[in-house]
Amino acid sequence: MKRHIFSVVSVFIVIAMLSGCQDQNTFEDIGFALSIGFDLSSNDGKTVYTMVFPNISDSGGSYSDKGDGSADYKVDIFSEETYLVREARDLGRLSSTKHVEGGKIQNVLFSSDLAQERKLSEYLEIFERDTRSTVQSTVIVVDGSARELLEKGSQFTEKPRISLYLADLLERNFKSGYCPDTNIVRYDILNVRPGISPIVPLIRLENDKIRVLGSALIDRDKMTGRLDTRETACLFLAMGKNKGSEITFALPEGVETQKKEGIIFTRKVKSKQSIRLENNTPVVSFDIRLSATLDEYTWGDITQQEFESRMEQSLSSSITATLNEVFKKLQEADCDVFGFGDKIHAYHNSYWKSIGGLEGWKTIYPTVKINVNLKADLIRYGEIK
Repeated sequence: MKRHIFSVVSVFIVIAMLSGCQDQNTFEDIGFALSIGFDLSSNDGKTVYTMVFPNISDSGGSYSDKGDGSADYKVDIFSEETYLVREARDLGRLSSTKHVEGGKIQNVLFSSDLAQERKLSEYLEIFERDTRSTVQSTVIVVDGSARELLEKGSQFTEKPRISLYLADLLERNFKSGYCPDTNIVRYDILNVRPGISPIVPLIRLENDKIRVLGSALIDRDKMTGRLDTRETACLFLAMGKNKGSEITFALPEGVETQKKEGIIFTRKVKSKQSIRLENNTPVVSFDIRLSATLDEYTWGDITQQEFESRMEQSLSSSITATLNEVFKKLQEADCDVFGFGDKIHAYHNSYWKSIGGLEGWKTIYPTVKINVNLKADLIRYGEIK
């Protein structure tokens, strides 16, 4: 009896261990799509889908040897005009020697025209439904054509392959606070949550390079505005997130120097946010304390208290003015990235119900008064006297 039980258990163990070998795919036969772009089509409301994947040869290389010791990386690109993402992928497979899969997609790019006209989540739905796709891809808006960026970017000779170039470029700029890090999961969560809005990276093709422009503002699943890199860095400061950003600021008035601006490197930030009701109207206040290193300037003796105080005051005024402009743009775009509506929904629920919930908040948000109190402290000045 024991021997019989042992035999049965052994069979089940072997079956379990070998089950992963049943559906095999040869690496060289698969095209791992790394980037996908979406553009508007002039053809009856269709969408132009562009997909990029590396061409991996049977010999195990992903490049073609020119014979002179250099390597020419090969990238396959196909574009299709369809109504559905799945249909575009299937059509692409008809003209590709590889079986294209989307499980390694790093970047999902939308042209700015499409992002302003159509709902982005309808294109992201396939990534959520298909178990072979990934939901960790970065959602990106391109100032221009996503197809053109992918096609021309694939021809860069002094840059890594386009998908790796984009991934590394965005990661570095996110860590520096110049653009947000928004993947499909985060986008969908913020998009469906009442009283809060997502923002996504905004980029542009410029000759032989790609430039990060800042953030694309989203409301109701569409792009409604933008922030540049400096404004995005200040936005993160208001959120209490120190990204180690370099931020320019205007030098104090009356300074006689060729350089009219200075640069600081953010070291530490604390931001306290409060929302209260005054005469049944929301009022938002930010109390921000910023510690920074003076990185570049050519004026005065910073070791003297008077010069230091004037410099800190000028820095505080400059960033405060930028934040006021940021909040103005957010309200004009109806982009509630700080989640003021979400907080009112949670902590002032009776007021939230009295205004009609989310629809009422959408009409009130652009008129909400936002106060910013920022104090900057220069903690280091470098090797200067």
